[in-house]
Amino acid sequence: MARAASPSTPSLLAATAALLATAALLATTALFATAALLAAVVAAAAAMAMEHAAQSAAGAARMAAQAAEHAAQAAAAMAAAVAARILAATALFATTALLAAAALLATTALLAAAALFAAATAMVTEHAAQAIAETGQAATMIAARILATTALFATTALFTTTTLLAATASIGNSGRAEHQRDGKRRKGKTSVHRGDS
Repeated sequence: MARAASPSTPSLLAATAALLATAALLATTALFATAALLAAVVAAAAAMAMEHAAQSAAGAARMAAQAAEHAAQAAAAMAAAVAARILAATALFATTALLAAAALLATTALLAAAALFAAATAMVTEHAAQAIAETGQAATMIAARILATTALFATTALFTTTTLLAATASIGNSGRAEHQRDGKRRKGKTSVHRGDS
């Protein structure tokens, strides 16, 4: 039976390590993007607070200066809003990439686990088939030994029976011959010891 090609464990481990490194890099990028967004918001808030303080200190006499400051403030607020939107979009993209990498990592790990499970199942099946084949060979050997022993006993019993039958027939023939001789002696009234007298 041909063995199915199984993925090598080192290549699966290397792929998993690469995916984990990518996920860590994406998580770090998302963290930095969030920190930059917070820093921009804090900077914008600080700039607005400073501008309001300068506006209060200048007073009503500086209307022209206030108009210029309002324009600068509006420009700074607009720039802060644009920066905040850019950072939010960057954080969103980083989070999406992180989630995609995590999904890819989970899918890869699941496929790797499925491949390892399939390889393990094939190995267990092969070992079970080998054990069944060995058990069948052992059973065949035991049956052959039992048949050989039975044949030996049957042959021994046959020889013993034949010998007993031959001995019985020989004893029977010998007894009949002796009986016939005794009958002849009685008829002829001859004695076995006649010649001795």
